[in-house]
Amino acid sequence: MKKLLLIGSNSVHLFNYHSLMKDSLDKIMVITNQQKYDYGHDQVFSTYFGLWNPFKLCRTIRFIKRKIKIFQPDIIHVHQINSYSFITIFACRKMNIPIVLTAWGGDVLVNPWKNIFLKKMVTYCLKKASAITSDSLYMSFKIKELINGKNQIIETLNFGVNPPNIVQAKEKLIYSNRLHYEFYRIDHIIKAFNRFYQTNPDWRLVIAGEGPETQHLQSLVNSLKCKDAVDIVGWVKQDVNNDYYSKASIYVSIPTTDATSVSLLEAISYGCIPIVSNLPANLEWVMDDINGLIVQNSEVDFISKALLLDTEQLAVLNRQIIERKALKKQSVKKFLSLYKTLIQDDICAE
Repeated sequence: MKKLLLIGSNSVHLFNYHSLMKDSLDKIMVITNQQKYDYGHDQVFSTYFGLWNPFKLCRTIRFIKRKIKIFQPDIIHVHQINSYSFITIFACRKMNIPIVLTAWGGDVLVNPWKNIFLKKMVTYCLKKASAITSDSLYMSFKIKELINGKNQIIETLNFGVNPPNIVQAKEKLIYSNRLHYEFYRIDHIIKAFNRFYQTNPDWRLVIAGEGPETQHLQSLVNSLKCKDAVDIVGWVKQDVNNDYYSKASIYVSIPTTDATSVSLLEAISYGCIPIVSNLPANLEWVMDDINGLIVQNSEVDFISKALLLDTEQLAVLNRQIIERKALKKQSVKKFLSLYKTLIQDDICAE
């Protein structure tokens, strides 16, 4: 495998995928909307990916075509099935280069149901792709529904995690690190902790991440009786993130919609008790009252219930699940295998 053109919004997801694959490819070029992360020696370019400015849109299409002509990628991989995929597919018309699309949760679980325009755009991209990947069986199923019987390559692949070499002694610490958007329901976690804290004053809650709800969450903490036990620490680097996983007894993530989150897999690998919302993707990893807790009602004290689980048995079972289904080295092999299949099929078709 030689050259990969990687396209998507410059989020931590794109950066993590680049980090996952960079040592297995000769060259990677990244085209994104802003240069936020350090991609090492690989070339990174930023451009406009909106749809509402015709002049900028045409310029982006020409820009992508020009970069493809110079870079000559073996395969193009776009993360997010939205304007990034739509613009890339349009720019690559008449080019004989396989295009892989990776769906994030909202791409197929939320956006197509907002309005008819988004549904048509997502469906168009799915049908034009050479292959599609998602990180949960449920999302793969929803993709099949959207393409309505079209024969398409759909692979369920996650980015995987590296299990820790050492896990610290667990503390009376609860950790949550999802983005601060309303649908992640961080406020419900804070309120649940407040209920729990009244009879368990020796516990702490750490909220990592950032987003438009951060100020509201800080105000909520200040208004409650547990403000001395809750820390909102903002965006943290991976080593700090891992340190919190290692110390935390409990990990909480209860969004209203989600695919398989890397943070859940990381928390499981570090032996945290996972508390997650009742969503199909979560049920692929967590069995209620066995290796974690499924929250049916966020208004009750679900934290106390989680502490009734057998933590030693839970940690052993979750380590086995990660080793079987979510190691990074396995994920790299699966993505490379998909690339090679598409490139060989493309060559055979010429």
